[in-house]
Amino acid sequence: MNGLRKLGGAGWALLLTAGAAAAPAPADLLALESRIRIEARSEVTRVDRRTGRLISEAAVRLTNVGDRPVFPPLVVVVELEAPEGVNQVSVAGAQGGVDVDAWGWPWLDLSEEVGDGWSPGDSIDLRLALLRPSGVTPLYRLVPYGRYNRDPAAVLDGPRVVVVNEPAQFSGVQSVDPDGDSLEYRWDFGDGSAAQGIEVEKVFTRTGTARVRLEVRDPEGARGVAIVRVTVVPDGEFAMGRTRVLAGDGQPLAGVRVEERGPTGARDLGMTDGSGFTALGGVPGEHVWRFAAEGYLPVWRRAALEQGEFGFVPSPWLTRLASETVELSPLFERRLRAFGEAIEIRVPAEAVSVPAIARLTGVGPQGLAYPLPAGWSPLAGWAVDFGVSGSLNAAATALIRLERVPRAGAVLWLARFRESDLSWVIESALTRTGMDIEATLERSGQYAVVVGDVGRTSPPVPEVGERLAGWVGDVVVDLAGLMVETTLDPELAVASERAEEVTTSVTVMFDAPDELASGRFFRGLVEERYRLRNGSELSGAPYDTTFFAYRAGAPTALGRVMAEFPLRPGFLLGADELEEAVVRVRVLAVDGISGAVFGPDGGSAGLGGLRVEGQAGDFQQGGLVELEALDAAGFAGLAQGYEIELAFDLNVSGLRSGGRLGLVFDELPVNGHFVVARLVATESARGLAPVERIRSDAVGRGTSVEPGSGPRLPGLDRSD
Repeated sequence: MNGLRKLGGAGWALLLTAGAAAAPAPADLLALESRIRIEARSEVTRVDRRTGRLISEAAVRLTNVGDRPVFPPLVVVVELEAPEGVNQVSVAGAQGGVDVDAWGWPWLDLSEEVGDGWSPGDSIDLRLALLRPSGVTPLYRLVPYGRYNRDPAAVLDGPRVVVVNEPAQFSGVQSVDPDGDSLEYRWDFGDGSAAQGIEVEKVFTRTGTARVRLEVRDPEGARGVAIVRVTVVPDGEFAMGRTRVLAGDGQPLAGVRVEERGPTGARDLGMTDGSGFTALGGVPGEHVWRFAAEGYLPVWRRAALEQGEFGFVPSPWLTRLASETVELSPLFERRLRAFGEAIEIRVPAEAVSVPAIARLTGVGPQGLAYPLPAGWSPLAGWAVDFGVSGSLNAAATALIRLERVPRAGAVLWLARFRESDLSWVIESALTRTGMDIEATLERSGQYAVVVGDVGRTSPPVPEVGERLAGWVGDVVVDLAGLMVETTLDPELAVASERAEEVTTSVTVMFDAPDELASGRFFRGLVEERYRLRNGSELSGAPYDTTFFAYRAGAPTALGRVMAEFPLRPGFLLGADELEEAVVRVRVLAVDGISGAVFGPDGGSAGLGGLRVEGQAGDFQQGGLVELEALDAAGFAGLAQGYEIELAFDLNVSGLRSGGRLGLVFDELPVNGHFVVARLVATESARGLAPVERIRSDAVGRGTSVEPGSGPRLPGLDRSD
C-alpha cells in the first residue's frame, strides 16, 4: 500500500510510502523499501477497558518482490507521526522507541520468520497494534531493513584505441563487491575469444572496433557487467578524419565529389552517398579537401591530422546556386539580387565589352567557401559570377542591407575568398549608414562582410590587399558548463511536401563561463520524430552535423557566440498524412570518433549482438565504418506488418565499387528468417527497401543466405 489512507471514524491512519526517508540503519543492514511490498489486509480500532486506551490493529502482509532472497536479521521500523506528540503512541511487541536507540523509532524483529532466507515471492504476515490515548491520531510508516546479496560492480580499465597485432592490457582490478565477497572475472572480446582473470592481455588481429565485455561474479552468482568499445587502428603511420557533407538546408547531400591533397599527394575520394558521410586522410599531416557538386558552390576544408588519432572536420555546407541569371549588357546597367533585396549588385553598362551571363547567390554563415579565421564574424555573404574572366571594365557596386546592427564603433571589412591559398583577402574597409553598406566589386568571387571580435579574442587589424589573420589561442569548452538557448523562425509550420515551406531558421546561443572566439564550431545530432494521422509513429535516421558560431549578432557578453543555420524534416509529408513532426538538435562533444577503420585487409565493427564484416579488397584505400544502435519502435510505421527485431545506423566511407559488407547477428530469435532493410527517405519515396536475407540457427546466430552469384539482393554496399 502506497500513500496516506485515513479510516473514517476510526481515529487513526495508515501511512506506507515507498521510497520515503527512513531512520538511520546500522551499518550491516540495508533498506529494503524497493524489495518488500507492504499491504494492510484489515484494520480495526477497539478500546482497552482496563487502561482506557485505544488499540488500533492492522493485519499487515510483507512480500519479497525482489529477485533474490532476504536474510536475517530482518527489522521493520515503525516511524510515527502525531500532531499531539508521538511519545503518546506505543507499538505492541516493539523494541526501542522514539530516540531510544540507533533506530530512533520502535522496531519489530522478524528474524525468526525469515529463518535461513526469505525467498522471492514469499510473504510474512504480522499483526501490528498501536496503543494511544483517545484524541491522538497517529500516522505510521513501516520501513524494512535486512540483508541480501548485492551485485558486484564491474570496472573495466584498458585502452580505448589499440594498434592491430599489438598486445593490449585490460584490468578489472577496480571492480568491487559491496558485500566483500571474492570475485570471478570473465572476459569476452567480441571476436569469439574469451579469457578469465583479474588482468588479461589481448591481441586484436583485425582493424575495426571490438566490444570488450567484463563480467564479474560473486560466489552466490550475483554479477556485474562493464562494456567498452575499443577501436583497433592500423599499425605504422595512421591518422583519419571524418565529416558529413550537407546541403544548404542542413540535410545530408549525396553526389558530392571529394578531392584530397595531403602528404601522399592528390587523390579522388569519390562521391558521397545519401548519408553525406565521408572518411578523410589516412596518414598524419596537413590535408586540404575540396567538396563540389553540380548545381552547388564548392567548399574547402583544411586540417592537420595527428598520428594515431581521429579528428572531426567541420561539415561542408554546400549552397545551391541561384536559379536566376541576368544577362549583362555593354549598353545598359543591370542589377542582380539575392536574399530578396538584402543584397543588390549594380553592374554599369561599361563593365563588359560583350554580353555575359551573370549570377548572384546569397551565402549564409555556414556556407562560406572556407571558414573565416578565429575572431571574425560574417555579417553578409554572397558569390557572384559576372561571366567574364579577370576584372570588369568598370567596377560594380554592391548594396547590402544588414540584418543586425553591428556594435557601436565596429569597423567592417569586405573580404574575398582566394582559392589558391585558401585565404580571405581584404578588399576594402566599409562605411555603414544605418543598416546599409556600399561596396565596390571588380571581379567574380565569393565575398563576405566581416567584423572582428573585441576583448581577448580580438584579431589583428587587417590591411587592404593582405590575408585576413585570426586570433591565435584556444578556449576549452566544457559542455557541462555551457548554457544553450535556441529559437526558431518560424517555430511552427503547416505540413507540406515542399521543402522551402517547412524549413526554419535556427538560432542557437552558446553562453560559456570564459571568452569564446568567433569561428568556433560545435557538433550537433539531428533527430526526427513523426506522428502520422493513421496513429503510427516514424523516426528519421539521425545524423550528426557541425555549425560555426560567431560573436556578431550575439549579446555583448564575451562568453556568448551564436550559430545560425537552416533546418527541415527529412520526410516531406502533406497535411493529409502528417499529424506532427518534431526535429531536434542535441549539442554533442567534439571528442573523437567512435568509428571502425577498415583497411585493405578488411575489418570488423561490433555493436551488441551485431557485427559488420569487411573482407580483403572491399576497401582499396582504407575506409571508415560507424555503427550505432537505434530505437526499433521508431520505424514500426514503415514495417507494413513485419516485426522489427533491431535497428541500427550504418555510415560507410571508402567502400570500393562492387564491395559489400557482411552482417553477423548473435542474438536473433532461433531458427528464423529475417530481412535487412534500408530506410529510404527522399522527396518522392519513403519506406524500407530490402537489401539482404538472413537466417538464424538453433542458437540465434544469423548470417546471410544470399547466393554468391546470380539474382540476389544488393547487400550493404553504402551507408544505411
